[in-house]
Amino acid sequence: MTEQKVVVLREGKQQEINVEKLVHGDIVYLETGKFIPADIRIIEAPKLKVDESTLTGESIPVEKISDILDIEEPMLGEQINIGFMSTFVTNGKAIGIVIATGKDSVVGQIASSITTLKNKKTPLQNKLIQLTF
Repeated sequence: MTEQKVVVLREGKQQEINVEKLVHGDIVYLETGKFIPADIRIIEAPKLKVDESTLTGESIPVEKISDILDIEEPMLGEQINIGFMSTFVTNGKAIGIVIATGKDSVVGQIASSITTLKNKKTPLQNKLIQLTF
């Protein structure tokens, strides 16, 4: 399998690095046809559209902006100034700052909660265990 690369700004220069080396605070360059490698706060996004169907189920690409949102606790679909890890840029280019990677990203938190739920026993399972002892 090929390594995924991303262009970042480090030490004042654009560099291509492996996505595994991304850290909180990295400045990332996004473009059409690329997956978003981390949760990123968009800081520049002329005509950026992102396919978020892996997260929201919505098949229509979402237009992203760099503006500050005037919503206290926005729902996932309302966070139009955030590019989420594993979503796909369908149009445009953007610059953003990494705010979460890996298990700390929205996708990572969803995966973690699913794993936790798989290991949790239902009330019926608990009663059956009590009855067998």
